[in-house]
Amino acid sequence: MHDSPIVPFAIFLYGYARADSYGYPGGLRLADLTLECVPGHPGDGLDNDCDRRIDEEIKNFIDDDNDGRIDEDLVTEPPEIVLDLDTVLLNGCPAQVKKKLKEPNVISAPLCSSRGPIKLSYVDNVYEKDCVQYIDRMWLVRDGCGNLANATQQIRIRRPEMSVTFPDDVRGKCRLGEDMSVMGEPRVRMSCKEDRFSVKYRDTPALIECIRRGRTIAREWTVKASCGSVIKHMQKLLPDVTPPKINFVGQLQYRVKRDFRISWNASEEATFECALDGPNEPRPCGKGWGETWSKRDIPDGKHVFWVRGTDLAGNTGAYIRHPFQVDNTGPRLEFMQPLQSLSQGPMVIKWRSNEMARFKCGLNPERLEQCGSGTEGKDYRRDLRDGTYSFYVGAVDQIGNEATIIKHTFRIDSTPPRIKFGKSSRPTLNSRVDLPVLSNEFARLNCSLDDQPYIPCGIGLKGRFVARNLAEGPHELIVKAVDEAGNQADPISLKWNSDKTSPNILFTPGLPTKFRERPRATWTSTEYARFECSLDDDTRFRSCGRGTRGQWTKNRVPAGVHDLFVRGTDRHGNVGPTASFRFSIDNKYPIVYLNEPLPRTSTSQTATFRWTSNEMAYYKCAVNDTSKFVNCGSGTTGDWTTPPLSDGKHTFYLTAKDEVGNNAPSLSHSWNIDTISPVLNFIGTLPDNVNNNNQKFSWTSSEYAQFTCFIDSETQPIPCGSGKRGSWTSGELLDDSHTFRVFGTDTYGNQGPVIQHTWDIDTQAPTVNLAKVPDTINKPNAQFNWTSSEPATFKCALDDDIEGEECGEGTDGDYLTPTLVDGEHEFRLLVEDKVGNLAPLIRSKFNIDTSLPVITFDKPSPTTPQKDLGVTWTSSEDAEFECALETPTQYEACGKGTTGGFQRDDLPDGRHALYVRGKDDVGNVGLPSVYTVTTDRTPPSLRFTDQNNPLSKETTETFTWSADETVTFKCKVDEREESDCGQGIDGEFTTPNLPDGEHVFQVTPIDEAGNKGEMLERKWIKDSTPPDVRYTNQPPKVSRDTVIFKWRSSEAASFECALDDTRQATRPCGSGTTGERRLTNLPIGSRVFWVRGTDTAGNVGQFVSHSWTV
Repeated sequence: MHDSPIVPFAIFLYGYARADSYGYPGGLRLADLTLECVPGHPGDGLDNDCDRRIDEEIKNFIDDDNDGRIDEDLVTEPPEIVLDLDTVLLNGCPAQVKKKLKEPNVISAPLCSSRGPIKLSYVDNVYEKDCVQYIDRMWLVRDGCGNLANATQQIRIRRPEMSVTFPDDVRGKCRLGEDMSVMGEPRVRMSCKEDRFSVKYRDTPALIECIRRGRTIAREWTVKASCGSVIKHMQKLLPDVTPPKINFVGQLQYRVKRDFRISWNASEEATFECALDGPNEPRPCGKGWGETWSKRDIPDGKHVFWVRGTDLAGNTGAYIRHPFQVDNTGPRLEFMQPLQSLSQGPMVIKWRSNEMARFKCGLNPERLEQCGSGTEGKDYRRDLRDGTYSFYVGAVDQIGNEATIIKHTFRIDSTPPRIKFGKSSRPTLNSRVDLPVLSNEFARLNCSLDDQPYIPCGIGLKGRFVARNLAEGPHELIVKAVDEAGNQADPISLKWNSDKTSPNILFTPGLPTKFRERPRATWTSTEYARFECSLDDDTRFRSCGRGTRGQWTKNRVPAGVHDLFVRGTDRHGNVGPTASFRFSIDNKYPIVYLNEPLPRTSTSQTATFRWTSNEMAYYKCAVNDTSKFVNCGSGTTGDWTTPPLSDGKHTFYLTAKDEVGNNAPSLSHSWNIDTISPVLNFIGTLPDNVNNNNQKFSWTSSEYAQFTCFIDSETQPIPCGSGKRGSWTSGELLDDSHTFRVFGTDTYGNQGPVIQHTWDIDTQAPTVNLAKVPDTINKPNAQFNWTSSEPATFKCALDDDIEGEECGEGTDGDYLTPTLVDGEHEFRLLVEDKVGNLAPLIRSKFNIDTSLPVITFDKPSPTTPQKDLGVTWTSSEDAEFECALETPTQYEACGKGTTGGFQRDDLPDGRHALYVRGKDDVGNVGLPSVYTVTTDRTPPSLRFTDQNNPLSKETTETFTWSADETVTFKCKVDEREESDCGQGIDGEFTTPNLPDGEHVFQVTPIDEAGNKGEMLERKWIKDSTPPDVRYTNQPPKVSRDTVIFKWRSSEAASFECALDDTRQATRPCGSGTTGERRLTNLPIGSRVFWVRGTDTAGNVGQFVSHSWTV
């Protein structure tokens, strides 16, 4: 089996048959080896390296054909490695991330793919720095033909950072033998299993410095990961020689009942010891930054609470103390002497307490009120009605202990006794009198007759005055009484004489007869008298004044109609007739109600409210603001109209007060004002001018409404729906102008503005008259004119134009056709009025005859310069020819007929134009035809535009030049034949693959007119062979950290050396035909040394490598 694409082989097949024999070779590659060797591409079937062999190498970095060059004429394209990314940046653990890396794609020539599988491998150069793993991966591939290729990919994998939790600072005492393990250790977590770490620390200063001088010990922790990442932290051992300080917090208790509770805070974390009533026997009572202590059932008396703290370093602070007192006994109360058991007016009661207390007192033991605090108290009672009372006093001390309530009973008597003369025979004018005196309570009675000294005349409830041998004339007996409380009764007197006329009582005219709660009446007497009054009972009278004028008033008279009876008794005891005064008490407020109907929602900006009252009253009204009442009438009925109000919710308020000042409860009523009418807006497209007898209108409303429509009339409404949207469709309407109107009325009767739209209906087509045109027109354009019976739009069309074009609007029109060819044509006119009614199509046929003679040159104008001007032409018809040179303004006759010609050979260099036209028999002058030519008799010139390179390594040479005009270039290399090599202003020529040695390049310009310019020449020497470097000593396979390499070059060259990586670490390492390199301090591992040479021509040789292990 033959599987090498570069190893020649041959097959000779032959055989025999009856009356015949045959033979032919096989497996031979035939090619014309006389062809030039030119650079090409792999597998092109050409000799690319001038060794008379074709496609003889594969890409393997080896000189397969032993011609001193490597991989220069390949049989196939080498494989290509396609990397997704040249540089891959990843995060994670390298062992896991590497498994996820994708292999690159490989593209191989089909020929090689059929010869065997592709072998892909790689070599990694791995190193780490700052927890980043750097991988320089060289991918290597070998296809089925043996072609080799490589590609380098950079992979960077950043390891996850380690997590470190360092111990907190430690505070404590410095003591000999201190266990430094209290400092703790860092906690380290690594994300990758293969990662390792180390933990170290260093203490400064020594422990003795903390003991002697109280200096802080600093411990510097250093955590280092195996990948090189380092995290440091400074931890401190803080010396503690300060005991904790304790402060009480919260509301401190100084007096408690049985349970005591106290809280405190410490300046640092500590354990606490507590004691009660002396620090001799402390007990633990908590730990931390604060604590609370409590105790129940502590005996009465004074106590002291003690507490102190000891911090974590063993420092014990001083005790702090808090005194308090336990008190479970209520205060003792007693009244202070002297105490009154009977009083005619205000009562003062005093008491004392054995301790500070808050007092409660009152006449009801179930409802005592605060009445002072301290150790003594008093209460002043006034306005007490006559009667017997018990006064109670209680107390609560400062901590809530209650005292036993004490009581004192007393009686109030502030009413003087009422005395009167008892029933007896009326005193006479004789000298003897016997008058009984009565008192309503126990009292001492004293009597005086005719201003004589008072003498006792009784004690108790009854008394008697007896006098004899009285002188004649007027007499007066005065009786006084004093009760046990010292209240003195109003003296009563009795006068008598021979006067038998009794006094008459007259009530003051115009007295009010209606009162709210306290009636009042006044009167006059015909003589001085003592007045007695009675309410609603004319048998039980009470004294109500004396004199010639009197008045009566009374509190708390019940509601209703009452009669006041008044009578007078004169000085002589004559009792006058009883007078009466009728009045009524009214303490009920008037009952007022608003009359229906009451507005709920109104379209008016004002509202009128009416009301009715069960009695005469005075009224005040307000709207919305109750601080702005206004008077709004009086009587048993009323009405009030509000001022103009804005739209929205409003509230009406009404108050009433009767004649005696009773205020009725305020009334209110809320209602809404809506004066905004619905607003309609048409929606959709409104008709303007239409040819449809039916139309539909749609609209929207700003609110819910009933719609009313009108068509052409404002007196014939048409109900047309309700809601917030509406529509209406007309019936068959006549051709004319029409107006549609519509308005909306909302729920409250607000009628919105009318919206309307006017449009025209026109279903009649317009009448059109087209002016007559000649049957034949001797012009390229035809003019048409017409009139329409009404405004319309016009559309014109010619011949086969189906669509036509717009050609005006209005009641008349005209149309000028475009330039038409000779022959028969048809004009069509379509007329459409504004509403789309179409008139019958109008057609008009006509002929156009506008033929002009056309001049056609026998040859086109030349695009290249010529040495003279010469041209012939033909005419489309018989014509007289006119010619003009350069400008088409001055024509001269130049022949006639159907053919003609023009010749000039004396024109200067430059561009020239010849104009030729013809005139036919009917005078139609044709358009001039133009023939242009550029004359040129000056040869072109050249100059090289590239740099002269007398020595070159390139396989081919490229020359560039520039001409002073557009030319055609003729090129020649060495002794080869001259050939075309381009045209234009600038030129370029690349030589074929020439052998090394001296060469000559020549180029000659020829312009478009055939003028030949002067030849340019360039000479150079070609050197394309790179230096061949070979080792002169035998490099070792294994070495120590120092090794020497020596080599020799096939020609003088400058050398470059590299270690391991030829891409980044290449350095100069000498020049000449030999070289030497000494490597020292090499790291252990596999190493590769590279060297190559570059000759004077710049040819760079192949790297020569040597792999070994250090």
